[in-house]
Amino acid sequence: VKVDFSFNDLGQAGAQTLSNMLPKCNNLHSLRLRGNGFKPEHITKITDAVILNNSIKRLDLGMNIRPGKHVLQFSQTLA
Repeated sequence: VKVDFSFNDLGQAGAQTLSNMLPKCNNLHSLRLRGNGFKPEHITKITDAVILNNSIKRLDLGMNIRPGKHVLQFSQTLA
């Protein structure tokens, strides 16, 4: 299953909801969350939930935060 929630202004509430439900979604393979106004702490919650989910193979969080130290730290965490 592919889900695209891009450009829906999910923000903090959406990040919290996603972080609660993603570990339970075992048939989700692709999740697009571009341009939802997520801050670095929201992205951390979401990615922590994705790590607990064994089925997600593609995660797109583009256009949420400006490039900077948080993006570098996040990319190093995934490496």
